[in-house]
Amino acid sequence: MISLRAANLSHCYQGRLVLQEVNLEIGAGESFAIVGHNGAGKSTLLRLLAFLERPSAGEVVAFANGAPTPADLALRRRVVMVMQRPFLFNTSVLANVAYGPRVRGASRREARERAHRALDMVGISALAEQPARTLSGGEAQLVNLARALAVEPEVLLLDEVTSHLDPDNEARAEEVVANLTASGRVTVIVVTQDVDQAARLAARGALLSRGRVEAVGPLLHLVARGGR
Repeated sequence: MISLRAANLSHCYQGRLVLQEVNLEIGAGESFAIVGHNGAGKSTLLRLLAFLERPSAGEVVAFANGAPTPADLALRRRVVMVMQRPFLFNTSVLANVAYGPRVRGASRREARERAHRALDMVGISALAEQPARTLSGGEAQLVNLARALAVEPEVLLLDEVTSHLDPDNEARAEEVVANLTASGRVTVIVVTQDVDQAARLAARGALLSRGRVEAVGPLLHLVARGGR
């Protein structure tokens, strides 16, 4: 199980400061929401927590079973981020979802089994043999989520993954995340502008505004602080 600590994180893009002295602790197996308006720095913070970028200042430390763990390839493979806009290979849905396990060393059979399980978790098993490029935007995002689940991450970071989904697919994606949270086996970090959605998916979160953490605590507290 992996927990994360962000210590005095600051980050700049082309001389513009987008995150300022962010401090957070996210427990192993916790579901945590990062809430804020457009431009608050939510996606930047998520990329830093996913070890996809190095902060301009400060650090992100991962703890495995309570001990600090180097941010090497082995750790990064245990941490998976689902982007807001999916990119799918020009292959079948099943091949897209099986790709992650294969590059991590799974046999072809095991990768396909894991892909089928992930598609079933997301409720789109019927799409397994369909060409990925023929999917609707909502279906593609669900495939994107299934692809993340197939690698069996210990930390799953979700960047506005329901923002382009219709209500039915949004509810389906939220159910998947809620089931992961209930299992207690995956640390889930959700970025959203929707405090109501955050409260459905996490008990605790942070309100981010203009690159700074304004509040950390129960989601109802963030609503009172103006998280909408």
